[in-house]
Formats: sequence, C-alpha cells, structure tokens
Amino acid sequence: MRSLHLQQGETLDHVMTKQRVKPSRNFTRQLQIWDDVGYEIWEDEEKTVPKAPYKIYLEDRADFRVLKRKGLTGNESLAPLSLE
Repeated sequence: MRSLHLQQGETLDHVMTKQRVKPSRNFTRQLQIWDDVGYEIWEDEEKTVPKAPYKIYLEDRADFRVLKRKGLTGNESLAPLSLE
C-alpha cells in the first residue's frame, strides 16, 4: 500500500488480483487506519503515542483479547434483561 501509493480500496483490489483471498474484517480495518493516518501511526518520534484512529484500534483489540480469554467472540447476543 505504501510503496505503491495506493489507498485502501485500491490495495484490496490489488491483493485480490494476486491471490484468491477474502480479507478479514481486521485486515481491512488496518488498511483503513493506515490510509487515514497517511502511513504514520505514531504522534511522536519515540513511537509511544499512537494517533487517534490507531489508538482506537489498539483499544478494540485489547477488548477483543479479554473476550477471547473468557471464551467469547464479541458476537454473542445480549442476555435478556429481567423485567422484575
């Protein structure tokens, strides 16, 4: 994406022409973030402060890891609330 100077959609098209793949939701999200931040995910030179879109992605991934440790996927339906 970076070396060919492609945007997210162009990158997905390029990948699809090279291989018969179905990119995961996580992969396409990473491409979108990469596109949004102009290939630079860090706010500072020390690479300790992520830009906002990347920070949200990292937080979401951390939440997912917690769910996975509990044996959940994040797609479970919510338990019905008690009406009493």
